[in-house]
Amino acid sequence: MKNTIGNLKKCMGLMLAIMMLVTLCGSVALAETAKPMKVFVVAPNAGDSWGRLGEGFLKACEEKGWDGQFTAPVSATNIAGIENVELCEAAINAGADVIMVFAQDSELFADVLQRAREMGIYVVALAKPTDDADLRVGADDANLGHSIAEALVTAMEGKEINVVEMMTDVTSFGQLGQISPFEEKLAEIAPEATIVAREDCSSSADAADKLSATYLAHPELNCMITVASEAVTGSVAFTSDYGIADEFTIIGFDDTAEVLHAVKDGALACTVSAQWYDIGYQAVQIVYDILVNGVEYEYSQSIPARIIYPEDVDAYAEQYGIDMT
Repeated sequence: MKNTIGNLKKCMGLMLAIMMLVTLCGSVALAETAKPMKVFVVAPNAGDSWGRLGEGFLKACEEKGWDGQFTAPVSATNIAGIENVELCEAAINAGADVIMVFAQDSELFADVLQRAREMGIYVVALAKPTDDADLRVGADDANLGHSIAEALVTAMEGKEINVVEMMTDVTSFGQLGQISPFEEKLAEIAPEATIVAREDCSSSADAADKLSATYLAHPELNCMITVASEAVTGSVAFTSDYGIADEFTIIGFDDTAEVLHAVKDGALACTVSAQWYDIGYQAVQIVYDILVNGVEYEYSQSIPARIIYPEDVDAYAEQYGIDMT
């Protein structure tokens, strides 16, 4: 009887050892074969705000152990976003698990994004929402517009406000979604303010020329706000050319090193950042939560804006790793 019990214990011990070995081998095999998620950002360009988004995106991918790829057109012009559609096709062919894209024309991107989703690829709309994405991550446009209005009123310190609005494109649906809240908030907190003009600009030089023409037609003009990165350096050049830097107030946009330098030097009263770095970083964090942890999120995830004053620049640059040299 004792021998039988002893043999039974030995058999049970052997079976337990075999089970542990099988489990261990299975775990090792899984670890050897598991591959990181392939995540692609398809951006309109690699500079300015999109470059900041790319930095945040790649940082988050590194932390999560994902294979992050930031892609943007190589040509100087990207007519109607066609090259971005081609980059989405390339991401699909490269075995993307996730594609994050700014679909400036929803109809243009519809076919490629629908095909991606049919193939099980998770699609994230950056900034502009589209029906052909599983999730949207971008700036809180109403908050951004309100922040610009508040920054302008603070900077003007009770002075009369005669402001020009600068946009990349005055017909841009996305930018109008930021300008309209600006106007609503400005009317609320400074009802005597006058919006002198709304202009668009394709470059820094174009912004300087448009401001010059507006100023000559409206000499009462004494401040500018913008939702276009191109307008910031152009406005600084304009005030310098006319010798009115001390009497003309500029509210900057975005948080590139060049813009932050202008704030710190006093050329800009402040800048309002749409937090593109955070948008790129949070997009990865949210998708990881959804795909890996099974967390449920609402379709639209908005990142609040931030106003950066001269005294904030150094700490802000350090926080986000912006090279100010």
